[in-house]
Amino acid sequence: MIQRLKKDYGFDQPIPIQYLRWLGRAATGNLGTSILTGRAVTGELASSISNTFILAIAASLVGFTLGSLFGRLQAITREAGSIRS
Repeated sequence: MIQRLKKDYGFDQPIPIQYLRWLGRAATGNLGTSILTGRAVTGELASSISNTFILAIAASLVGFTLGSLFGRLQAITREAGSIRS
């Protein structure tokens, strides 16, 4: 069983050959099959990418809002300090 798995995944080949085969498949969009689920890795990534975009947009909105707020507060406190001096 172990020998069959090594052959199926190409682990019986030298590392440079494994790398070149992986590189060729990755360049064409074939990232292989997930060992955990048995589904195509490309499909697994596609289902996760929407969540990544949602998190990125939310983080950008929070960062922009807080950055603008703190920037304005700093400008107000600096302006108030220069008027007193």
